This record gives sequence, structure tokens and C-alpha cells, in this order.
Amino acid sequence: MGTLRRIWQRFQPHRTETIYMRLMGKHDDGVYRPVQVEPLGVGRYRVLGPVPDSERWQFAPGEIVGTDLMQFTGARHIVAVALLHSN
Repeated sequence: MGTLRRIWQRFQPHRTETIYMRLMGKHDDGVYRPVQVEPLGVGRYRVLGPVPDSERWQFAPGEIVGTDLMQFTGARHIVAVALLHSN
């Protein structure tokens, strides 16, 4: 990435989007919830928090995840599927 692009991005307000994250736990099999993320590029997002006390997310806030499209609730959604970078 060029120097000017890095400088430009540094001063841009962080944009957030919503993707879906799988909940972890014995009663959460196949349960996804919407979470806020910061887009980093095509199919890459930084997970934002906080995680509600009653939930365990597949990926932690601050981690960078890869995504895929999944069909559920009658629509296609962007879903976090892979850890690309950990804190």
C-alpha cells in the first residue's frame, strides 16, 4: 500500500458494517448474531465489541476475519468464517 493511501486512511473516520458471527456453546449450534465490524478490504473485517456477557463469539473483538456468503432467514448474509489475524 502506498504512503499517501496509508496517510489518507489514517484520517478517515472508521466506517462500520454489520456481518453475522456464529455463537459458540452447547446450546448455540447453528446460531448466528449480527455484529459490528470495520471493513478492511474485500472479504476482510476487524471485529468490534463488546461481547455481551451472556454470549461467546466464534471470533474475539480486534481479530481480523475472512467472510463468506450464507443463506439463512430467507436471505443471503455476510458471515465470519475464518480467522486471518489474531490480537
